[in-house]
Amino acid sequence: MEKPSLICFGLGGHTLYYRNNRTLQGYLRPNDVSVEEAKEWEDCPVLDIRGALNTEAGRKWVLIGPMVNPDLPPGECTRLQVGPVTPLERILLEDSENPIGKLYRLHLTCTLTNSKPGPLDRVSVEEYIQGWRKVGAKSGRVVGGRIVWDKAGN
Repeated sequence: MEKPSLICFGLGGHTLYYRNNRTLQGYLRPNDVSVEEAKEWEDCPVLDIRGALNTEAGRKWVLIGPMVNPDLPPGECTRLQVGPVTPLERILLEDSENPIGKLYRLHLTCTLTNSKPGPLDRVSVEEYIQGWRKVGAKSGRVVGGRIVWDKAGN
């Protein structure tokens, strides 16, 4: 069985991120992970964003933080290419009730006022983890059939 590139725990359960833009979701929390499951995930990075989601910074990061792309090498980012506004994009931008338009406007605002990746950009697993850690998430790695959490500040 293929090992995931990242295991992420959120308020609704867990998501396993695999190469080639594949995910698998379930309802596990970190304490629910069995030794058998953890052995299949040996040396895999783990991210627990549940605590961060209880903070204003974490809730904001959900909206303005980038998405993860397990295929990217460490430190890499794939930016959404923003060029001249097409007629379709203009319709999306002008429709205040359209959720895609709202996200696109948010992305434009984030990327035009900030050099950091925006909500429609994709970053490596390492960059994704670091972004979440800055707003209070815990990170770690599966070692010896269990999750070993990093010390705060690492």
